[in-house]
Amino acid sequence: MDMSKRTLEESSPTAKTIAEFCWRQNISVPLYYQLKKRGLGPVEMRLGNTIRITPEAEAAWRTARENPTGAEADRQSQRDAALKARGQHAAKISVTSPNHISNRRVAARERIA
Repeated sequence: MDMSKRTLEESSPTAKTIAEFCWRQNISVPLYYQLKKRGLGPVEMRLGNTIRITPEAEAAWRTARENPTGAEADRQSQRDAALKARGQHAAKISVTSPNHISNRRVAARERIA
């Protein structure tokens, strides 16, 4: 079934498959399994060999991802700090480059003078 053509009625509050859950959350199935492996996946309901995710589990998962706690919050803070430092480092290198727009203007003025 092509999940991009679903109507609102087909997205009713029933238990979803992993593929449907991923579609609703706009994540890939491999990312789902990576999150599950790290213990960050939603609670799954198992019916024999079938796995479903209830709307309640989906809402709880979304809330937990929006408001991380404990070790997950620490890891997120570390990632945020690392990304900030990486961006600041890239900006510093960019500004000192002769190809930076501000340096090109200075070089052009020096050629004219």
